[in-house]
Amino acid sequence: MFALLIVDGCAAAREREVRAASTVYVRTDTDDTTVVSPTVNVSGQATDKVALAAGYTVDAWTGASVDVVTAATAAIHERRQEGQVGLTYDNGTTRMNSRYRVSYEHDYESHGLVLGASRDFARHNTTVSANLMGSRDLAGRSGDPGFAELMISGGGRLGLSQVIDARTVIDVAWETMVLSGYQASPYRWVAVGGLGTCASDAPFCVPEQVPELRVRNAARRGCATRSASARRSASTTATTWTRGGSGRTPSSRACRGCRRTRPR
Repeated sequence: MFALLIVDGCAAAREREVRAASTVYVRTDTDDTTVVSPTVNVSGQATDKVALAAGYTVDAWTGASVDVVTAATAAIHERRQEGQVGLTYDNGTTRMNSRYRVSYEHDYESHGLVLGASRDFARHNTTVSANLMGSRDLAGRSGDPGFAELMISGGGRLGLSQVIDARTVIDVAWETMVLSGYQASPYRWVAVGGLGTCASDAPFCVPEQVPELRVRNAARRGCATRSASARRSASTTATTWTRGGSGRTPSSRACRGCRRTRPR
């Protein structure tokens, strides 16, 4: 169950426009997990070719995920705050953009940066794009002030968009990401013996162990067609994970508000 409330406002001058929007996201599930997340975004034109944007989000999260139950601890109540700023340049043919993100909660800190550029060719029928991404994540553990584990990630993305005719566009892209450092959940424990849970009579409970090096490669292709009455699109994405230089595992789908149940 979830609810979404959006309020959008716009203040315009003769040559410049500033837009402000606020969103409230509410989510509940059968794990007794509740997420309330208000967001505020502001964007506007600094010049004819330069745009600025900023946003702020708060996640108020409470519940007892599978990790909390396994570790036999009380329900978690926490709050995450995230801010981001962005800068975009667009002269109609060449586009450049940058975005910085920072996120804080009592046991986690994350900083991320994205730099991107794209250029049109052949009378705007062909677009080539490139992006660089990087982040620094520091994980802690509530109740353990000596626990601090770092993960650094970085990668890039190359894309090509080609207009075939007035109704058809083809997109292809390749992305590579390298994650190095702590990627386990600090609240996930593995029970050895007993009934298989730390809440039971298991004689041993050990922290989750995850390889510290992962490489992800993802390829995407898509095709969009437009008719006079409808627009149709189809895309295919293939993703592989390489752990510690060998072995592969499928990428996992992450859900908002499930931070305790996925590697960070």
